[in-house]
Amino acid sequence: MNASILRVLAEWPKKDQELMSLASNQMLNERTADPTLPAADREDLETILEALRKYVRANDRYWSERGVRPELRFDGWTGPAGEAWTDGTR
Repeated sequence: MNASILRVLAEWPKKDQELMSLASNQMLNERTADPTLPAADREDLETILEALRKYVRANDRYWSERGVRPELRFDGWTGPAGEAWTDGTR
């Protein structure tokens, strides 16, 4: 892969990365209530997101040890019912 492409992708402004993270969380939550998806698919998505939320919470130490800023992790993410993805302890 072209090194200049990799450099550009690695140097996104932090604020843009934060916005992308929060927009992704919002989009995923909205899909769990999207009437265009069959009910079974919405339930499956909720199950998958809940499993991912639990995984993220259990592995938060991974991000902390690597010095990844909380704003670029899952700290602002919530589930469809408003539950936090991380425990907020840093």
